[in-house]
Amino acid sequence: MTNILEQYGPMSIRCATILLVDDEEAIRSILRDYLNDLQYNVIEASNGDEAIAVIDSMVKIDLVITDIIMPGATDGLSLIDYARRANPRTRTIAMSGFAGSYNASVKKADKFMSKPFTFPALEREVNLLIN
Repeated sequence: MTNILEQYGPMSIRCATILLVDDEEAIRSILRDYLNDLQYNVIEASNGDEAIAVIDSMVKIDLVITDIIMPGATDGLSLIDYARRANPRTRTIAMSGFAGSYNASVKKADKFMSKPFTFPALEREVNLLIN
């Protein structure tokens, strides 16, 4: 396995690391760029299964931002459960454009954000959870 710094690139000046999980590359790219501009370290995963591999790599993850509905064996809510078992201090944001059927379940996350949301709203929630 490659060195984690080689795999994910140089870390920014902030100490917080965010695991960003969404199966839509365009959404991931936009959110990654915005969070990088805010000087957060961002590790991306395109589904829950990839995200579990990142969590298992022992990288310290401060915040998981995950879509709820994704392909693969692990959806966003299951990922939140997994991340919390790995480290109970990990904070979480669940996001979805189809949250109506998940109303009770999204309470697993520290925060739920309905897509679309604004960058200032995301920044506010991230700052509240990890600063």
